[in-house]
Amino acid sequence: MVKTLVVIDVQNDFCHPNGFFPRNFGSSTEGIDEIVNNIEQAVNIFREKRLPIIYTLAIGDEKYISRTQFERYSAMDKLGFLQDGDWGADFYRLKPVEGELVFKKGGYNPFSNPEFREHLIRTFDDIVLVGFYSDVCVRSTAEQADQLGIRTEVIADCSDTMTKIPHREALDFMRTYFGTVVYQNVENLVSVLD
Repeated sequence: MVKTLVVIDVQNDFCHPNGFFPRNFGSSTEGIDEIVNNIEQAVNIFREKRLPIIYTLAIGDEKYISRTQFERYSAMDKLGFLQDGDWGADFYRLKPVEGELVFKKGGYNPFSNPEFREHLIRTFDDIVLVGFYSDVCVRSTAEQADQLGIRTEVIADCSDTMTKIPHREALDFMRTYFGTVVYQNVENLVSVLD
C-alpha cells in the first residue's frame, strides 16, 4: 500500500499576513508558521522515504472555478485573489522539487481537476492530507476521496481551520463521516511509514 502526501493550498493568499484572506476576510495567520514548519517536516520525511508528494494550488481564475463560485466572488467584489501566476497564488515557504507533482484546482477539492483525480485513482491507495484548511479544502478532499474509495489520513498539527469551527471538531467530523485516520503529529505517522 502506497501512502502519498497531499499538501493542500499552502499559499501566500492564505498564509502570509499580506495575503488576500488575512487582509480581506480577517483570517488569522497566528500559528501559521508553526503549522508550515510541521508540514515541512512531513515533506522531508516523505522525501527521505522516497514516498510520493503531491501539491495543490487553489486558483481563483474563471478558468478554474465553477460558474457559481465566479458569480459569488464577483458579487462580493473580491475577484483578484489566488490569480494564476501571481504572488498570492504562489507557495508560502514551500518549494516542490523535481518529481513532485503540482495540480491546480478551482473550488475546494482537487478532484475537480481531472488530472489529479485520474492520477490518484490510478496510482495510490492512501493519501495523507496536510495544509489549509481542515474545515474547508482538507475536509472536501477527504470527503471526495472517501466517495472514490481512497483512504485518507490527516496530520492534526499540519493544518487548522479557517472559520470559527474548532480544529478538533473538523478532524472529528472527517474521522466520523469519511473514515479519516487522524495522527496528532508527524512523529505519530512515522511508525506506520516503516
